[in-house]
Amino acid sequence: MAYEYDVFISYRSKSKLWLREIFLPDFIHYLEEEVDGNLSYFVDWHDIRTGDDWEQRLKYALIKSKCLISFLIPTYFDSDWCKKEFAVFEHRSRQSGMLSLKHPEGLIIPVTLHGNRPFPDPVRLLQTKDYKYYYSASVEGYKKTKKYQKLQDQLKSLAQEVGNKISSVPGWNPVWQQKEWYELPIQHLQTNKIIVPQPKI
Repeated sequence: MAYEYDVFISYRSKSKLWLREIFLPDFIHYLEEEVDGNLSYFVDWHDIRTGDDWEQRLKYALIKSKCLISFLIPTYFDSDWCKKEFAVFEHRSRQSGMLSLKHPEGLIIPVTLHGNRPFPDPVRLLQTKDYKYYYSASVEGYKKTKKYQKLQDQLKSLAQEVGNKISSVPGWNPVWQQKEWYELPIQHLQTNKIIVPQPKI
């Protein structure tokens, strides 16, 4: 057996519209050029079909993907599934000798889209791509803005980085099919929500 996907796309549903309509179409186009047109990627709205056991489909895609792109917004780590997706590639990176002094690179490409809320410590240690300037909750008329034009250069740069990542991942390992490799503890990715005291009435 071998990899089936070059990239696993991980996101919260709040950012889905912008990713689907603005970011991913152009990014995938540029990334295909970086890998000579031989690109396979997993994103749930495209790859989970009606009638699928969606949980098993997600687990299979995690097992069979080379790397993860995490699109981070403040509530990303409020989602257990986002934490699970992140944990799989964090664990695989460390077990492959990555995220270490000798090999500081990993298998996660974190892209920050919105917010200033602190991320969990393991995430803050990773260098992220900051796309907050380009992110928008609305897509209406976005492609006519200067932001969209500037975004193209950023997408080309990211595609080059991801293309390099794809070409340098460890070979696929059947041990990744064992539960301890994809059903991992996620407590270390818990976020500390700031609770604002409410005035007594």
